[in-house]
Amino acid sequence: MKDTLHIWDSELPQPVSESQILLWRSYIESKLDKTVSLPRLVEDNSDLLKARYLAWVFDLGEKTIEGKRLVDHLELRPGFSFWWMTLISEKCNYSASPQIADAIRLLAFDLWSRENRVGSVRLTSDNKALAACVRHWCSARGVTFYWDIQPSNETSSSLLLRVYRGLPARLKALIQFSRHIWSHWPLRGAGLDEWEKSKGDITFFSYLSNLENDVGQKGGFSSNFWGRLPDELSKNHCKTNWLHIFVSDSSHPTAKHGKIKIERFNKMGRGSQVHTALEAFLSWSIAYNTLKDWFSILKFVKVLEPTISSVDSEGVHLWPLYKEEWRSSLRGAPAIMTILNLNLFEAAVGVLPRQRIGVYLYEQQAWEIALIHSWKTEGHGVLVGAQHSTMLDWDMRYFHDPRNYERSNHNDLPMPHMVATNGQAIMEKSLKAGYPKDNLIGVEALRYLYLDILTKGKTTCEFTTTGVPRLLVLGDYLESNTKNQMDLLVRTLVSFPLDIVITVKPHPASMIDASDYPEIDIKVTMAPLGDLLEDCDLAYSSSVTSAAVDAYCFDVPVITALDSNALNLSPLRNCDGVYFVSTSEELSEALRSITSRNFGSYEKKDFFTLDSELPRWKKLLLETNT
Repeated sequence: MKDTLHIWDSELPQPVSESQILLWRSYIESKLDKTVSLPRLVEDNSDLLKARYLAWVFDLGEKTIEGKRLVDHLELRPGFSFWWMTLISEKCNYSASPQIADAIRLLAFDLWSRENRVGSVRLTSDNKALAACVRHWCSARGVTFYWDIQPSNETSSSLLLRVYRGLPARLKALIQFSRHIWSHWPLRGAGLDEWEKSKGDITFFSYLSNLENDVGQKGGFSSNFWGRLPDELSKNHCKTNWLHIFVSDSSHPTAKHGKIKIERFNKMGRGSQVHTALEAFLSWSIAYNTLKDWFSILKFVKVLEPTISSVDSEGVHLWPLYKEEWRSSLRGAPAIMTILNLNLFEAAVGVLPRQRIGVYLYEQQAWEIALIHSWKTEGHGVLVGAQHSTMLDWDMRYFHDPRNYERSNHNDLPMPHMVATNGQAIMEKSLKAGYPKDNLIGVEALRYLYLDILTKGKTTCEFTTTGVPRLLVLGDYLESNTKNQMDLLVRTLVSFPLDIVITVKPHPASMIDASDYPEIDIKVTMAPLGDLLEDCDLAYSSSVTSAAVDAYCFDVPVITALDSNALNLSPLRNCDGVYFVSTSEELSEALRSITSRNFGSYEKKDFFTLDSELPRWKKLLLETNT
């Protein structure tokens, strides 16, 4: 039948069929064999689909149950709702909530169906939650539904891991909570005396990671997140406070090492800088209060679910994709760890002398919501969220339904007083997304100042005189993204051999071993990115890594490997001259297209605001009064 639709959600080759085929996770499509790519439909209708999804999340929070909104039921402190720290509200499709990609594709499928006749649907998939959503869609529209259940492609795991996964969510949450307390307990008290007696009136909230190794090993504090800003503030006799969230790193693999590092920072800072860690405020009372708060919201899992599970997006039922995430957000490990951070931030800012201004890394994570509430409750001054990297079009954390920005003065979305954007590109995206214009301010891109120096005097882009192109591979934070990227490169060079020199720079959190890819000759290095960009002809990145922007700004041609299982999270999405590939044929064509040219004029990219004198940051931090 001409109105039979086959939704193909499988890595196996698609079938030969007279039916219309909708490819759930492939960018390949053809009018000849009647295949349509859902990922491409998503890209073609991105603004509309994003708005529909954000509206659905908003409607969940506003759903009334027994006369009260969901956000009001989950009020954890006066005027502060736990809703804003749940996984559903956070919307981290980068890692924590990958099912968002399926939700967006369901909305794209619904949009496509409005212009195409659908009499019956056959779904080939191993995704039970997706099948439930499609079955509901078909039932509501009188469409016949068939499900070809595919065997799960999950890799086998150890017996111990399988036993752990089978434990009740509450028990797993308590296990993770106990392990976290135990492993971070050595940080307790690190820098607390200095913190409570601090004379500084500016506080930074950051991670104990991404430090400059050559400086950090000597004891001084220097962070790639903040560039030269700490030194510039010290030169202006400005005393600062620094609260670090511990992240295991090669230079401080354990909490004990982290405590030593913080003590060194304080010693070298000589009072101009005061350092502590969020985990330094751990105590038995903090642990008790965390458990008490957690128990107070556990009851809402079953009380609220029957009502909010009925909330749909213009007739599209999404709840099967979110049922487990909802439960995990309230009774699982994410819930108890988020509440622990709330109690730690309350303790940290509660003993801090009143601050004129606070600055934190703006990524829209749950801990930031806890910080905003704690900071404002204690009556400190202006709080600034610093956009330290790029803003991805499909990173849903950065976006809210515009109605969330309206203030009702009761359980509103916690927002900083200002968001500091590091370039015109992010400023425009923020305004387009509906973020209040008066709450945005432009500053210099601290992490990218080296680009200003690197590009000065550069007038041309040309390949090495040897004629052998040099490819720089930029690894990703997530191991799965890096593997997808490397596997595509291997398949391409095996199928379409090309004389090329390959240098790989892994992300520190996801190292790459050259022996894992014996089919191709690669050199793995951790050299500074700036040095590598000067010594390459083209760059190859995953669909997420922000390092691709460094290459783009240096006018190095960029090829990005798309992940068909996820949304296009590239920071260079919609940028001219960037190649997006998903198959060996497309990657081979991109490589040959770029390497066939000899030279070209250098084109400066105004992606970031670059000024090593930091006039905007200085004005914000040194001249803001409260």
